Amino acid sequence: MNTRHWVCGLFLGCLLGVFACVDQPQGYCQMAQQQGEAHFAVYKAKVEMEGVCEAKRLTAERIGFETYQLPMQDKISIAWRTETLQQHFDEAMLEGLWSPEEEQEVSLTLNVLADYSSKPDEENRCYALNNGSNLAEPQLIEFSKTLEAVGSFPATTYQYQWRNVVVYSMPASSGQLVEGEVTYTIQEEGAEACTGEYSFVALWPAYVCESDADCTPSVRGQEGSPINPDFAGYLKCYLQEGEEEGYCTVTLPPKELIEKLAK
Repeated sequence: MNTRHWVCGLFLGCLLGVFACVDQPQGYCQMAQQQGEAHFAVYKAKVEMEGVCEAKRLTAERIGFETYQLPMQDKISIAWRTETLQQHFDEAMLEGLWSPEEEQEVSLTLNVLADYSSKPDEENRCYALNNGSNLAEPQLIEFSKTLEAVGSFPATTYQYQWRNVVVYSMPASSGQLVEGEVTYTIQEEGAEACTGEYSFVALWPAYVCESDADCTPSVRGQEGSPINPDFAGYLKCYLQEGEEEGYCTVTLPPKELIEKLAK
């Protein structure tokens, strides 16, 4: 895994002068966001993929989340981009496939866009909403993108069906925990489509670790991770098989952890 190379602010950085990132007071829905920082998401497969699809299943990755507000509008929106798409895009940039103007245009098409709750509910939850829907309706957000062959990547179609994406927002944890479900389909040119269903939990910021001890938050100036110190005791280092470095994640479901902080 790369150490701290992520462009969570890239996609909205391309829109400076058009979109304004939201800095809401407490009491409104928050999203932890900072240029160069992303959430680290761990996926749990509901049904394991088999055969040639096993190598294409989602396990863990960084996701860049941002909230933004169009000028002269009250509605808050949320956008996110996965590391899976970003890696394909980065390799295409290195190959010089596009002009700078084309790179910016293509980059913006890699983002999932949705409406966002204005205020948390009684359980400190904010929601990614499908095009103005209300919470009584199923929260399904669909996204599909085909990227051309480049470098080690064949021409590939990525399809996501995001469901029930929840951001926990309260004074003690302002958008640092996200959870939800996704159905992910990847189809490389000339190969069969591979589909998997997952739940996921994402923690901000994505912090590189080699052991659980690396995830201990800094408290009162002591050296440690930049993760919320209120999460101390509920963090571990997630290492993928064969990797020496990973990223910190939480050991409790977000709902349980937030309930502990709310007491």
